[in-house]
Amino acid sequence: MKKNIAILFTIIAISGCELIVIGSVKQKKAYGLNPDTPIGAVLLFKTEIDSNNIPAAAKLLASQDGKVYLAFEKYELYDELTRFGRIIRNRGITAVREDSLAPESYRVNLELDYNHSISFTASKISDNWYITNYRDETAAIVPNP
Repeated sequence: MKKNIAILFTIIAISGCELIVIGSVKQKKAYGLNPDTPIGAVLLFKTEIDSNNIPAAAKLLASQDGKVYLAFEKYELYDELTRFGRIIRNRGITAVREDSLAPESYRVNLELDYNHSISFTASKISDNWYITNYRDETAAIVPNP
């Protein structure tokens, strides 16, 4: 009887501690909020939108032909960015995926609150990454009647 209790206690003690780990622990990636990487530029854009800093968010945008917007062009985007901000503001990021389109162009997909998907296209212009296009993928999905 004492032998069975000792074996049971030993089994519980071994299974309760992390001396033996089966499989590998998946490391989470940490991304910086800076325009040095495509994901960093997108996360910085999302942060600026969340804090309602529309002028700073507009500085991270560029045209699709690879030119940084002029000041009046950025100002003209404020209304659109305000509208877009109302859609994504204060939603938690639940997944980040990136896909390389070319060496200087990436597509970054953000999943927000597990049910909202936003697709960003980021391009490298003069050593910094800028968002050249963004699209609300959730609004593009139309259910069949």
